[in-house]
Amino acid sequence: MSKKLNQGTRNNEKSLIASGKTTKQIVEATRVSLAQVIRMKNVNSPDREQCNGGRPSLIPKRTKQVVSLKVRRVYLATAKDVQKYLREIGYNYGYSSTTHLMRGPHKQQN
Repeated sequence: MSKKLNQGTRNNEKSLIASGKTTKQIVEATRVSLAQVIRMKNVNSPDREQCNGGRPSLIPKRTKQVVSLKVRRVYLATAKDVQKYLREIGYNYGYSSTTHLMRGPHKQQN
């Protein structure tokens, strides 16, 4: 059974959220669970800016556009062809990453 937070802890958590502290900093300062802090952030400031998850892409947008064009014009027919092309220009990408790249820039987020 979960215990309720006292009002002082809740107010402290709200003030830390309002001041722009990271979730990790709030957890360390208030000694409440990570889930509780995330829940409070969602309740108190649902319109806050959240960072994108995942690893950032190593291939520039322009190179993605070139690959997409070559796939559409069938210069690069398979994912193995795309992978070989990327290695020729200096990007060591795995097979699954090249299949994601072949989907085109309109389906990826930068």
